[in-house]
Amino acid sequence: MSQVEQPPCSPPAPTVTSTYVVLPPARDPGVFSGQHGIDVKKWINRYERVSASYRCASAAAVTAMLLLVTIDSRLHRPRLTAVLGVVLLVRWRPVLSGLLLQFALGLLLVRWHVGRSALACLAEKMATIISFAEHGGGFAFGYLSTGELQGGLPRQEPMLGVTVVSTVVFFGLLVSILCHYGILECLASWFARLISATIGTTALESYCAACSIYLGMADSAALVRIHLAQLTRSELHTVMTCGFATISGSLFVVFTIFGVKAEHMLAASVMSAPAALGFSKLFYPETEDSSSDLETIKDVRRSCRSSSNVFESMARSVSSLLAVAANVVASLLAFVACIALADAVLAHVGSLVGWKLSVNWLVGRLFIPLALGMGLSVDESSRVASLVGLKMVLNEVFAQNEMGRLAREGLLSPRARLLCTHALCGFSSLGALGVQLGVITALVPERLSDCARVAGRALIAGSITCFLTACTAGALMDTTTYEVPTLFNSHDFV
Repeated sequence: MSQVEQPPCSPPAPTVTSTYVVLPPARDPGVFSGQHGIDVKKWINRYERVSASYRCASAAAVTAMLLLVTIDSRLHRPRLTAVLGVVLLVRWRPVLSGLLLQFALGLLLVRWHVGRSALACLAEKMATIISFAEHGGGFAFGYLSTGELQGGLPRQEPMLGVTVVSTVVFFGLLVSILCHYGILECLASWFARLISATIGTTALESYCAACSIYLGMADSAALVRIHLAQLTRSELHTVMTCGFATISGSLFVVFTIFGVKAEHMLAASVMSAPAALGFSKLFYPETEDSSSDLETIKDVRRSCRSSSNVFESMARSVSSLLAVAANVVASLLAFVACIALADAVLAHVGSLVGWKLSVNWLVGRLFIPLALGMGLSVDESSRVASLVGLKMVLNEVFAQNEMGRLAREGLLSPRARLLCTHALCGFSSLGALGVQLGVITALVPERLSDCARVAGRALIAGSITCFLTACTAGALMDTTTYEVPTLFNSHDFV
């Protein structure tokens, strides 16, 4: 009896990372070439030649630029002095120190297993505390919040809008209690001192960066409203950049509802704060004299305790949080409908020429180089690029909801989820730009022209900060241990 010859097992397809083409291990390139008709050795040699040529061309271009400027300005000392001023006038300490502090925090929270486990523990306990919002939602909305139906019917998914409202209100109430007793201000002051001593930014800038980790752009700006009028343009730019590079505590709990890992968002916000200060000073260096000092922070902390008792603070918080929850629900409703309309229009236009067009396809192609730069494979880079584009064009709530859906369907690997969470963890979107301008100009109308002048630059700086945080986390991520359960990440509340 003749044996049926089995076809050779084909190796896995190569994946493209940020700088290398990774081939299957323990396989000869000649075998791969014979099976797939690809001369791998030829492409590897060509890649090495292109990389070497690119590096030589870049070095030659920089050298030529420097020589051109020097020769052209040799007889005009003021022009040469102006070129040197680019290096001399920019304060490099905040830029370099901010990046180094971000990397150090990444080592602590992403790479070091003890810090990673402690962060997972903190995130899980926060999620457990927030889960008590279901009791209030169940009492107020019944099965709409819990999904539990009467009469032995199977449990359904709770309504997203109802869950968002109950979760945001409950978490904001807890934050107001902690703020009233000065617990959060104390933690923010400690972190602000660390940032100020390391990076060299002013006390008010460091305090805003620390508060933006859990308060967000609107609340952190309102926190220092009594000093907004005295801020320099660079300080105002820094306040806006920190707001664009982080998220608020209320949206933090909303994203956990979408299935986003809480420890990833915590790490992203903490890592983005010092990097936002560094990029802010790179985009808009300080050229004026600042009046903020430690006494300024004391004034801010005293103004936060304007309520006579904790019950007054809770009542004020609930009334303002209803507007926040309504904003989130309205944004989801409006943007999902707009995306559906845009998809229908693009599908019709594409059908006329035989193309399948959609919003995801358009924004995905635009941001694919950025996703590849984070070290993702070709397949996942298009999905992550679509999410980043949706966040930039629309808002972060819709992008995080879409990422949760892709993760549930198994279309994103754990590494892609981590990088995407860090890249989306910020208010750097066109919609948030209008919100930021509206908040600050409502607090200090006389600074409208200054805010409008620096807002676009701050949005770009905040976006780059989020992308750099994702790249830093991707470089430090230990793929063999990051997703392994530990003793600390239990769901039981201890």
